[in-house]
Parts: sequence; C-alpha cells; structure tokens
Amino acid sequence: MLSLLLILALSLSIATHSLLLMDIMDDNEREKLYTAAESMVGLGNQGVLTPFEFYPIGRTMGWKMYIPYTHIGAERLSFEELEPLIPLVNYAIIGKNYVTEGLAQQLTAGGLHPVGNFYLYDNPLPPDDGQNTNIKRLRNLYHIFQQPYGPYQLFAREGKKQSSLLNN
Repeated sequence: MLSLLLILALSLSIATHSLLLMDIMDDNEREKLYTAAESMVGLGNQGVLTPFEFYPIGRTMGWKMYIPYTHIGAERLSFEELEPLIPLVNYAIIGKNYVTEGLAQQLTAGGLHPVGNFYLYDNPLPPDDGQNTNIKRLRNLYHIFQQPYGPYQLFAREGKKQSSLLNN
C-alpha cells in the first residue's frame, strides 16, 4: 500500500511538472538566451561574469565564465565574492533585479561601466494581482515562471563593443 501511494505521488508530481512546462515551451527560452548572449558579448575568448543560465551558451560561444559561489538561497552577491573576479572579466551580466547601487559602484570601481539593459521578452508580465491561486503555488513550487530570465544589466570595460540591441 505504501509503495502504491509513493508511485501515485511521484506520478502526480511528474505529470504536474510536465503540464506546467508544456504551457511555456513555445517561448524557446534557450534561443532567447542565445540571442541575448550574442548581442551583449558575442563570440570569442571573453571573460564574463555571468548568471548560471548563460553557462551552457557561454561555453558554446567560447567565453571564460566566472560565476561566484554563493550559499544556497543567497539573493545578493557580496563584495568579498566579487572582488577577486572583477579584474578577470571584460563583461558582467547581472540580473537587473540584483543590481544595487553598491554593486554598480563596485563594478565601476573595478573598471566595468554600465552599458545598458537587455530584455528577453517583448511584453513584460502584468503586475502581480495579489491573488494566490493553485497554479501560482505549483509554479513557485517547481520554479516554473512565465518569464524566467532577465531583464539583465550589462557592464563592460572601456573599449568593448556596445550592442545596438540593448535597451537603455
């Protein structure tokens, strides 16, 4: 009986996760990230401070990627985590929601200057209406979001290319 309940719970979990993913599969998130990476940094041997979602794309583009190790649940990058990485990179792609004034000052002091913002999606999501539905709970539980990536703010060293696709 216990094994039957375990199988039922796993089946329900997998089915729910798959159905929620099918709801957003048409956006082709990987292609959007590739386009963003290509327009922000491009191909080549560039040192890039990058979020985790750019890792597979950065490998195919030949980047030297730097991702600071943070503890699980860390929402902000600390000064101590970034300090040794800044001299190694030509670009820093930071989630716009994570860019604080202190972080921007630290990157600027290290020689990286703000270039602009990049949005992956044409239409932003409407503001949260405050209603907590079962679909929202399941999406939060499985970390399946309608627009899971971006917006990003790009920082670059002086003399590095500035993309015309960036939205300032």
